[in-house]
Amino acid sequence: MADAGSLIVVASGAATSIERALPFFEGVIGRSVIDLRDHEPGHATLLKITGNSFILSMVATLAEGHAWAEKSGLGSDMLHKFIEFYRPL
Repeated sequence: MADAGSLIVVASGAATSIERALPFFEGVIGRSVIDLRDHEPGHATLLKITGNSFILSMVATLAEGHAWAEKSGLGSDMLHKFIEFYRPL
């Protein structure tokens, strides 16, 4: 993903360090940067772990939904239509 420049970079730490590294993030290894300048370095790790947990939960929920749709006879096609048309208020 870094080769394709599609990472989301979360940078935290000393502002001077972030400034030096920023040109190598956006458009090089990442498609966007979340700048946590002057936050403790561990905050970037906490944010990435939290975000990855959200993504993993969504993937697991989609997998469970597909299994349920197939086992119930509804089929994945109907589930896909629902997901495509669903827009939260």
